[in-house]
Amino acid sequence: MITTLLTFRSTADVPQYDNDNTEPAYNEVPAADSTVQAVQTELTQLGYYNGPVDGFFGPATRDAVAKYQIANNLDVTGSLSPVMLQVLNLSQATGS
Repeated sequence: MITTLLTFRSTADVPQYDNDNTEPAYNEVPAADSTVQAVQTELTQLGYYNGPVDGFFGPATRDAVAKYQIANNLDVTGSLSPVMLQVLNLSQATGS
């Protein structure tokens, strides 16, 4: 016969964490971003992007951004810098 011993701790022993929504919630589905969507739309019209215009910055969007940066003699980062948004005539604060 196997005997199992369970030990229960009181809630006073468990660390408490405040959730003030300042940290990302990793268990939630990420929200689409309107700035990314605007960049995808612009890069589609310019012929650099052929993926879905869904507002998610994935590998296809990153590659399209890098191709655009190369073609326009910008620093190649594959990311959306303020300079990149300015060159595309987009504002970083297009809302989300």
